[in-house]
Formats: sequence, C-alpha cells, structure tokens
Amino acid sequence: MTSRKAPLWLPLLLLALFAGALFFVWKQKQDTTQREAALSRLQEENRALAARAAGQPAEPPAPAEAPPTADRAPGHAAATAAEIAARLEGVRMLGQVKDQLTTARASLAELQDRVRELEAASEKAIGENKQHAQAESELRESLASANRVVAAMQTELKSKTDRLTALESGARRTTDDMRSANDKITKMATLARDLEDINRRRDLYLNNLMRRYRDLTDQVRAMTIRLDNTDETPRRQTVDLPRLQNTVQLAEEDLRQLTSLNSQAATITQKMRN
Repeated sequence: MTSRKAPLWLPLLLLALFAGALFFVWKQKQDTTQREAALSRLQEENRALAARAAGQPAEPPAPAEAPPTADRAPGHAAATAAEIAARLEGVRMLGQVKDQLTTARASLAELQDRVRELEAASEKAIGENKQHAQAESELRESLASANRVVAAMQTELKSKTDRLTALESGARRTTDDMRSANDKITKMATLARDLEDINRRRDLYLNNLMRRYRDLTDQVRAMTIRLDNTDETPRRQTVDLPRLQNTVQLAEEDLRQLTSLNSQAATITQKMRN
C-alpha cells in the first residue's frame, strides 16, 4: 500500500503567492507614502495660500455702476483669482488624494488579511506535507515489513511444497509397493491354495500307499504261513499272484502320482520363495 504524497507545486505556489503579496503590499506602502508626501505638500501649499490670502486686506464690493478705481490694478486681481483657483484645485486634489489614500488603506488592509491567510495556508500546507511525509515513511516501513513477511511466507510455502512433493512421491511409492504386495499376496494365496490342494492329494496317495502296503504285508504274511504249513493241500498252498501284482501296480501308480505331486509342490514352494 502506497501513500498519497502531497504535490510539491502547492507549497511553491503558496510561497510565490506570499512573495507576490508581500511585493504588492510593499508597492502599496510606497505609493501610500508618496501620496501622503504629496498630500503634505498640498496641505503646506494650501496653508501658504491661506496665509497669503489672510495677509491681504479685504476689498469692499464695488457698486455695479461705479467704474473701477485707479488704485485697483488688473494684474493684482488676476493674481488673486489664480491663487483662489489654485487653492480650489489643491483642495479638490487633496480630496482626491484623501479618497485614494482611504482606498489604498482599505486595499492594504485587505492585502494584509490576504497575506495572513496565505501565511496560514502555507503553514498548513507545510504541516500537511510533513504529515504526509511521515505517513509515507510509516507506510514504507509497513510495506517493507509486509514484504519481509511475504518473503518468509513464500520460503515457508516453498519448504512445505517441497515436503508435500516428497510426501506425494513417497505416497506413490507406497501405493506401488502396496499394489505389488497385493499382487504378491494374491499370487501367494493362489499358490497356497494350489499347494494345499497338492498336499491334500498327497495325503490321499500316501493313505492309499499305506493301505496297499498293509494289504501287501497281509498277503505276504498269509502266503508265508501257508507255505510253512506242510499239512495244507497243494491247492491251498498256491499264492494269489494276480492280486499281489494288482496291488503292486496300484502302489506303483500311487507312488508315481505322489512323486509328481512332490515335484509340483517343490515348484510351488520355489515360486513362493521367489
């Protein structure tokens, strides 16, 4: 987040206006001083004219039909009229100067108020500029702190992402291992069932061999007894060879089947070991 920096031209503009106002006030003061000096000169001239007018005797008004006297000189009358006209002009100019002076004083007061307002606005702008600069500094510090936090979070996130990637890789390996183990278990179960079936058949053939062995043993024992008994007739002393041969053939067949099952069991056992 960035701060809204105060425009640099605003204090410069206020300073320029303040300098212009000071120059204008100084110029008005100079004009006022000159006008006051001119007014003073006019007042001095007016007083001089008044003193001169007061120093001459007043002439009585002459009757309308009386001719001018010999002692009233025309040049003196013209000079008096010119002085009176100059005095009136001076009074008129004095009034104008007084009016201008009043207007100038009002303008000067207004300009002084304006200067004070500009000074207050300039001070306010300078204060606001300082506040904005301080706020900008604080915001820069906050931004730097936020950037450090973001960098730390990015580093932590990268570390967690790396760990997550490693965990995902391990999970995939575990899944593959479990799939392979399930395949092996399924294969082992199939082999175990086959081996169990072979063992069951082996037991059957073993039982058959044991039964046939007992049968052969009984037949051989009976034959031996009959051969030892000399009192027996030749017919009873004969041996039941076909039965013995059948029993031996059956035993041989059972033994062959048992050997084949043993070979199959060995093959399955080797597969289970691998």
